[in-house]
Amino acid sequence: MTDPAPKDQYGSASIDPTGEVIAGSHGTWKFTCVVGPKGIASQGAIRLDTECDTDWGIPQLGDPATAEYMTVAAPEDARVCVLVEGVKSVLLVVKGRALQPGEHVVVTYGDRTGGGPGSMAQTFLEGRRYFRVAVDAMADGVFHALEDQPYVTVVGGQAVDLVGVAPSTVVAGRPFRLLVRAVDRWGNP
Repeated sequence: MTDPAPKDQYGSASIDPTGEVIAGSHGTWKFTCVVGPKGIASQGAIRLDTECDTDWGIPQLGDPATAEYMTVAAPEDARVCVLVEGVKSVLLVVKGRALQPGEHVVVTYGDRTGGGPGSMAQTFLEGRRYFRVAVDAMADGVFHALEDQPYVTVVGGQAVDLVGVAPSTVVAGRPFRLLVRAVDRWGNP
């Protein structure tokens, strides 16, 4: 269950870098979740997910030298357990002590510090690819969506092909329309 949260009551979330991401490119994206005035109780959680279809890489926690390696950083004496629920969702469950207002939890998609290539962005265009963040502050199973949700814009990459569209039959000597577009390796304009 998710309820919309009153502004800033449950915290805030941001993504770095923001802006345009080239479809199918590898990169590193850091999500910083700042705990709101309510804090997050032990057994509470932060959920980071998307409601759209995507082929963005699925995060993995086991091998820092390969693609899609994800790390989570929490306050030094706090414990946060991670559950990757596929390409659409990551659940961060607070264990031990509660998280206090103003503390940060940072999730790094495509962490390259172990030699991996990063995370592969989805291969199709999207004006606003949201990463939805919701918080279960009271450990009661009720998630509150944060008001301002982080997003990136997925754009086409370098042109690798030209695609032409013309009528299948034309009259010799008469003009006809030819449409040409440049596309990246995924077929995006």
